[in-house]
Amino acid sequence: MDEELFFKPAPETNSIAIIVNHMSGNMASRWKDFLTSYGEKEWRQRDREFEEGTKTRKKLLDRWEAGWKLVFQALEQVNKDNFDQLVYIHNQGDSIVIGVNHQL
Repeated sequence: MDEELFFKPAPETNSIAIIVNHMSGNMASRWKDFLTSYGEKEWRQRDREFEEGTKTRKKLLDRWEAGWKLVFQALEQVNKDNFDQLVYIHNQGDSIVIGVNHQL
């Protein structure tokens, strides 16, 4: 049921909706321009992701799917010519493989 997506078992916990919202924001920030600017983007408003902003299952699923779409679009850009390129996670250069594992 939709209301279960927004249920918080205790005041200090997050609902499934908040977790999905946060993960979606994380994917958008990390995977947009993956090979050139992997990591936090200036436009991300991380703290707002933990507010009850998304109120419907449809909006939540749209946000979730948009995040994963960015992940798969980024992975489609990886090829033998750029596989050894560094990506930056928290301003530290790492391999694409570590970047992918970081998402997982």
